Amino acid sequence: MSAINPAPPLTLESEGEDYLEKGMEAEAISSFAAAALMGRWEGWLRIAMILERRAKSENGVLSLFFRERYREAVEAAAGAGDNEAAHRTVGLYEFGQPGLSVDEGRALTLLKQLAQSGDAAAQFELFEKYLYGLCSAPKDKVMALIWLRMASDSGHEEAKKWLDGFEVWDQNGFEFPKR
Repeated sequence: MSAINPAPPLTLESEGEDYLEKGMEAEAISSFAAAALMGRWEGWLRIAMILERRAKSENGVLSLFFRERYREAVEAAAGAGDNEAAHRTVGLYEFGQPGLSVDEGRALTLLKQLAQSGDAAAQFELFEKYLYGLCSAPKDKVMALIWLRMASDSGHEEAKKWLDGFEVWDQNGFEFPKR
């Protein structure tokens, strides 16, 4: 990689993966760091994962440092309108990660914001949360149906199929389907 003309971030990530396959962790970390510094937040997570694989106690603090950089970068990208990053942020808070506790309330709030911006996948995910009472959302058929209709109207194919099922269930007496 030339300092004058750096490779694009995806090339750096591929280079990092190649280095990992060859057992060259330091070079892989360097490539992932360069990608992360160029705005590809996934690089921070890859560095943390490399350090975590090394089962040495001194890597724990470094791993948490890079996981925190990842969280900060993902949240910044989400705040700038990157929907993939917004979905990742929801997942970070819904399921937690080393150094970050689960915060289902925050995850649900972020998911609602994403859904209200028109993201069909987030709308469908809220349908599931309300249908099954997940992620601190109460089990609520009416709210589930509202989000399902929004997802369907936004073009979510699976939502369209579920909506057909909902109408049949409503006619025959609704019961929450089991997964």
